[in-house]
Amino acid sequence: MSQGAMINRGRFSRRSFLKTIGASAATVPLLNSDFAKGQTAAPKRMVTVAWGNGVVRPEFYPMGDELVLGEVLKPLEPWKSHVLMPAGLDLKCLIDAGHRYAGHFSYGALFTGTYARGWKSDGKSVDQVVAEELAKKVNLPALQLNLGIAPDGEGTSWRSPGVRNTSETDPGRLYQRLFAGRNLSAPDLSKLRARKKSVLDFVSGELDAFGKRLGAEDRMKIDAHTGSIRDIEKQLDAGLTGGATCMSPGAPAGPFDMAKRSSLQFSLLTVALRCDLTRVATMDVYDVHGKFGISHGFIGVQGDYHPLAHQGARGYPQKVKIDRWIYEQIAILVKGLAETPELGGSALDNTVIMVGNGMTEGADHGVQGIPFLLIGSCGGYFKTGRIVKFGTWAGKAGAYYTSTSGVPHNKLLASVANAMGVPMEGFGPAQYTGTLPELRG
Repeated sequence: MSQGAMINRGRFSRRSFLKTIGASAATVPLLNSDFAKGQTAAPKRMVTVAWGNGVVRPEFYPMGDELVLGEVLKPLEPWKSHVLMPAGLDLKCLIDAGHRYAGHFSYGALFTGTYARGWKSDGKSVDQVVAEELAKKVNLPALQLNLGIAPDGEGTSWRSPGVRNTSETDPGRLYQRLFAGRNLSAPDLSKLRARKKSVLDFVSGELDAFGKRLGAEDRMKIDAHTGSIRDIEKQLDAGLTGGATCMSPGAPAGPFDMAKRSSLQFSLLTVALRCDLTRVATMDVYDVHGKFGISHGFIGVQGDYHPLAHQGARGYPQKVKIDRWIYEQIAILVKGLAETPELGGSALDNTVIMVGNGMTEGADHGVQGIPFLLIGSCGGYFKTGRIVKFGTWAGKAGAYYTSTSGVPHNKLLASVANAMGVPMEGFGPAQYTGTLPELRG
């Protein structure tokens, strides 16, 4: 390699680029990502969301084979084309261990695909596995969040067999962790805008001049780099002028009731993903054991969530309101990513949000036919806007899943890991190996 080539490589390194611009990751979107290296592929992101007590199946599953969003999923209607429902998957590791009705103790299995005595995990969760692989390429931490409804409860993120990751339950602490000391004043923002425009113009000009001396194939590569630099500029403008921003929000002030805590946690997670402060995150909504004392008076639901979920059909009208509210919180994240431009699409296009529940329905605690949902195609890996059914379906128009499909949800976990660029043939115990090619279309 010539001395000139080595100089050029140093000139366009991520470290040099950031140093020249003088910007923090919380102020300028995507400079901590692969975009800063001149690559044309957007970063992929993964979020898992979980809660217990099952769902109201008639209002969750479509009446037929087309994806129709019922009352529970209505908050996601604007992004229906980004939704994929893998319906009928079993927590087979629990069923095979003789615990088909162990829904209140399933958090050890939900994202690990393993079962250990004492209702714990016997392996790492998929978020941990993916985060460890990504850490070999980018120095970004994973986030484990919890709404703090039951602070002593069990989360779904496992660092190793039997060892859970500690979840952050306080929006104030989360804010300090993500954004403390990273705000800029209006004059500073103006100076930053001028500096970054100057640097991008310089880099683009250098590439353009150099490319004119190359052949057609190399010229195409230079054009791709130049295009990615202009994409950075557009996204920087958005972040600095109040569009799809990466600006840190104001510090949240307590006390935090359940409604406020939820909206803040999901909003802060959204900004963290926009700013490329993390690419892997978990969000636990409720404790899987179904602790008592959780009320939803702020949405007009009276009574305790746990016994309400156990009422079955009699409690459906109230339970539907709770389930819908949970998806309204998830929609905060979906909307924020969908409104963040990224290489001709949006950040949602390059994300997969995997939502799962600890049981099928609160009335029976079953762990067969777990109501999973994927939102986002993860860079086009998944074919969204549809439902893919596994197993036997009955009820009106085939809407109600009634028996075990025998398809382990481990295959879903493996598919999500592969979508994130972490190749594997299976996830968890060897007897549950495989993926779900049906989800790719």
